[in-house]
Amino acid sequence: MTEVVQSPFDLLVQIERKCRVAAPGLPVHEEERRQWNGVFFRLRGFELVMPIEQVAEIVDMPPVSSIPGVKPWVVGLANMRGNLLPVVDLGRFLFGDDVAAQGRLLVIRYAGSLVGLRVDAVYGMRHFWLDQQAESVPELRPALQPYVYDAYYEQDKIWPVFDANALVTNAEFQNAAA
Repeated sequence: MTEVVQSPFDLLVQIERKCRVAAPGLPVHEEERRQWNGVFFRLRGFELVMPIEQVAEIVDMPPVSSIPGVKPWVVGLANMRGNLLPVVDLGRFLFGDDVAAQGRLLVIRYAGSLVGLRVDAVYGMRHFWLDQQAESVPELRPALQPYVYDAYYEQDKIWPVFDANALVTNAEFQNAAA
């Protein structure tokens, strides 16, 4: 009796055919889940996320030189690696309070310029699946509402999304002169 020897390639083709017959109707490609990424920060008791695309960097509060003739929410200018960076106290701009805190700086980029926003704390990145997007924005203090355009759910918590672009295009924000 002679035994028929198959090449490894022929054996793989035979196995593939058997698998196709045994698995009809199975999806060939699963839908990919997409993520939304943001930076998680705290501001006056509110936990917010800012789209990662809007954040150029996150730094500890640098030494700042004050600027005469500006509104009280403008902290001053910082030297960031040889570049002058305007620093704004975001909490004071939004809520008018004067909380003396060192905080952290969210450096945002808009129209080719950088602006430092002092916030109470920055905790890092948050990742959400797009299907976790909330149907509506949560109720917040009126000062925050114009800058929160979206939200995400995660484990019974709603994460409001803060839009830095809406902030820097605000006429009041652009008029920092006292």
